[in-house]
Amino acid sequence: MCPARAKSLLCSGPDFSPPKRLLRERLQAITIAVAWWLTLKTIDKRNKMKSEKSVSKYVTVVGIDRSDKELEVAVRGPEGSCEVETVSTRPEALNAWWERLREAHPQGLIAVGFEQPARALLAFFEFKADVAVYALNPSSIWGYRQSLKVSRAHTDSTDATCIASFLSLHHGELRVYQPASPLARQLQLCCVSRRKIVNSRTALTNRLLAILKDYFPAALDLLSEDVYRPLNVAMLRRWPRLSDIQAASESQLRSFFKKQGSHSETRLQQRLLVISNAQTLTKNEAIIEPNVLQLLCLLDQIEALNSGVLMHDRHIRKLMQQNERAALFIKLPGAGPAYAPRVFAAFEAHAPNCKDAAALASLVGMAPVTEQSGNMRRVYRRLRCDRFLAQSFHEFATESWKHSRWANAFVKHHQAEGKPYHSIMRKLAVRWIRILFRMWQTGQAYDEQKYINSLLKRDHYLTPYLT
Repeated sequence: MCPARAKSLLCSGPDFSPPKRLLRERLQAITIAVAWWLTLKTIDKRNKMKSEKSVSKYVTVVGIDRSDKELEVAVRGPEGSCEVETVSTRPEALNAWWERLREAHPQGLIAVGFEQPARALLAFFEFKADVAVYALNPSSIWGYRQSLKVSRAHTDSTDATCIASFLSLHHGELRVYQPASPLARQLQLCCVSRRKIVNSRTALTNRLLAILKDYFPAALDLLSEDVYRPLNVAMLRRWPRLSDIQAASESQLRSFFKKQGSHSETRLQQRLLVISNAQTLTKNEAIIEPNVLQLLCLLDQIEALNSGVLMHDRHIRKLMQQNERAALFIKLPGAGPAYAPRVFAAFEAHAPNCKDAAALASLVGMAPVTEQSGNMRRVYRRLRCDRFLAQSFHEFATESWKHSRWANAFVKHHQAEGKPYHSIMRKLAVRWIRILFRMWQTGQAYDEQKYINSLLKRDHYLTPYLT
């Protein structure tokens, strides 16, 4: 009998001659109501004991909800009381607030929790003494807040209080933030910064191509494959119009392209043929001149970004030389100077906090998510992950199968089974993570032939593609 039915029976009106069946149902309803009340009391008592036990580990628990200029800080004491105050995000105000908190709690460990991303707060608390930092997933706090208030009403102060309550009750199931080594952290930030510059350069080159299509489409046949290369930038800067490059002599064009490193006679003849046969799309200067101005501005920006990429490459190469284990990743098939630092930085920063390769594959977003309930089972791509980490391993796997025999066989086998390409790349990345995790633990260099021999010895399903 459900509690609703029991309540209806208990609240029903008097019956002057109740039959035995009704008396039995009412007795059963009373029993269920008492059992339900005892269950609620037990759950409340357990939650209270859990709260007291959780808070006792720390002298106080701090929940922070951040905004652009201010922080809402909720300080939860051992007795469960919570005080909320507003603190500026400026370093002076943060240091003054922390000193006041330390004066109020001079001894013991303080737990501090806040939602990610919050790089500034992580940097602030990293070197503070007697503090345990919890970098919380926003989805966790959102779910906890929804369980307490289904109306979705919330403010910054209530969010800070919610974070403090969540941390005080559940810190036993959460992981304390462990910063990576300075070298790994610097390398990872440099790789992220380089990728952002490359993305900005790609956006500019797309804009440049769109401008050329509006007034100088013949230039698209003259450019080399990567628009941002110095040869293309120099050519467009020197001859931004079709009339300018058609006015140049053949000797001038030969000298220019050879000076820029293009020594192929076949390619030079192709360019000369395009220049001689090209026709002007428009002679209207009202269209040509503004496009030329935009083109020159974009070329300046692309040149600056090219310098930025080279500067990052030099610094990343210098950082890689400072760690002995970095050489293990440089020699990986398909890694090269672009992917090796990204994969190595991911292992140095996150592998120490992962118990095995499967945990690392989940952390970087390559392992799938499985949902199972009864007869229902669904496996799908992991979306809640660090995009840059997932991108790094996905792109490394994409490049590796062009240089590795067993990886090439792996891709062909799954393509024959009709699986989607990107799903295959994620599966290949998980396989690489298992290999690299073992390599990172033992310090032994990757041996392609040794791995292939082990597959052949075990009569692996890739054997037909390897023999």
